[in-house]
Amino acid sequence: MSKEKSFETTIRVPLETLRRAHRETRMTGDELYTKSGLKRNEKLLSLDVKFENDYSAEINAYPGEDEHTGFVEMILTDAESDDRIGDTDGENILSRFEFLDGNMAFIVNVTPKEKYVLVNRSVYDAKADTNIVETIAVDADWLAYYLRQNEDAPKDTLWGFLEEYTTEDVNAWYDAALLEGAVAFSFSMPGPALRFEWAMDDDWKAEALLETMDKFDFTPRQMLNYLRGKKESAE
Repeated sequence: MSKEKSFETTIRVPLETLRRAHRETRMTGDELYTKSGLKRNEKLLSLDVKFENDYSAEINAYPGEDEHTGFVEMILTDAESDDRIGDTDGENILSRFEFLDGNMAFIVNVTPKEKYVLVNRSVYDAKADTNIVETIAVDADWLAYYLRQNEDAPKDTLWGFLEEYTTEDVNAWYDAALLEGAVAFSFSMPGPALRFEWAMDDDWKAEALLETMDKFDFTPRQMLNYLRGKKESAE
């Protein structure tokens, strides 16, 4: 018996694009048509990827029909034979899709394009003697992996977690994320002033960057474009 061969790839999509497609998929066909005029066979989102062995995969989100909600369709195509294998996966566009064809397994991870996602939790503020909302920037890949591996996670996908989580859910992984360097920073506003904290002892680096930006009138957009261009040239 031949051993199963596995092919895996990742498609990165802006988080807001994924959220919009997910919300529209959860609407009924009638609701979506009233809102935007979209009909059943029009795609809400279409993603495609090629594997190294000439197989390709499509992941499409469609509106529902009449009073029914939409669905996500997965299609695997063999370039040589043009055979197509199709399946549906409910409403979830941000997920880990798996295809099987004979002794070959194909995996497509759909994840946010952003490296970090923002999550909130309630924490006690001693100075104000009350609970406040703390926002945390956590590595999206780390959190997605944690949710797939940890049986106690509330949802098995990153999208499911971001749509419905509690402070307790965040607390369940926060310490591990901090230890493994997956937390970038956190911020809160217990009053009119912003409270910002780097996860590591790198405050001086942030201060130096911000002072330089202020001195030369650099905009955040200029800095982002520079950093992204530098990263792309290195890859």
